[in-house]
Amino acid sequence: MSIKSMTGFGSATAETEKYNIAVEISSVNKKNLDIRIGLSKEYLSFENKIIELVKQQVTRGSLSLQISISPAKECNTSAVEINKTLAKDIVTKFKELGLDLQISNDIGTSSLITIPGIMAITQNNEKCFDELWELLEKVLQEAFLNLIDMRSKEGENLEANLEDMLIQADEIKKKIDILAPKAIEEYKSKFLDRLSKIKEDVKIDEERVQQEIALFADKADITEELTRLDSHLKQMNQYLQTNTPVGRPMDFLCQEILREINTIGSKANNLEITKNVLAEKAILESFREQVQNVE
Repeated sequence: MSIKSMTGFGSATAETEKYNIAVEISSVNKKNLDIRIGLSKEYLSFENKIIELVKQQVTRGSLSLQISISPAKECNTSAVEINKTLAKDIVTKFKELGLDLQISNDIGTSSLITIPGIMAITQNNEKCFDELWELLEKVLQEAFLNLIDMRSKEGENLEANLEDMLIQADEIKKKIDILAPKAIEEYKSKFLDRLSKIKEDVKIDEERVQQEIALFADKADITEELTRLDSHLKQMNQYLQTNTPVGRPMDFLCQEILREINTIGSKANNLEITKNVLAEKAILESFREQVQNVE
């Protein structure tokens, strides 16, 4: 299983006796799903169906679909209808009129069809459009398979890169784990050393000294932040192992991780921890940039 990238390209074509169809789909990263369709105006009735098809295939990204439909053979949508009953009635009336007026009663078909109501030409595109959509849907499905295949391959590379950065982030976090208790001991040692250099005639309240050290230890305690950071990093690793769309929760989790790192940096009050916090932030900022391309 692997995450998918939002970057990809897929195309497909089809040629039949009646139509030549070409579809190209390109996608780039975007927070939500954005669909742009390039389609000739005579086929705009397909747009809603195409949008529904896109939503079945992808959940995030900016997608551009270029669809070319060229009729290879004109689809016959015309039908000619003759009202024979009316034609017979008109011929009979013409004959009766000829006898009454003692004139020629001949009437040819060329004259007959000019009479309103005798002949009608109807247009019916429904059958042709149903046939065309069936073919277009297959081409779109094939193009999407190619698009998703590319997004999956890009996702594998993205996953490997993100996993490497998570390993680095976890290693730095472990260094901070070790440094955290030492930071308090270091403060205590330096504080007592400064007190020892004070003139002997100055009375030192030992209880107040212990309170000061305890107060610093409480302010500098980053145990909870380190615990949450460890949990967030493990959760991020779990997201990387799925093939379902996880871009949004990963982006949110990145914000939570960076919040914990910033809190650790502000509370620790230790140079070595600060250096590691800065290194951790640099990695996680790069991580978050990469996450923006995860579906």
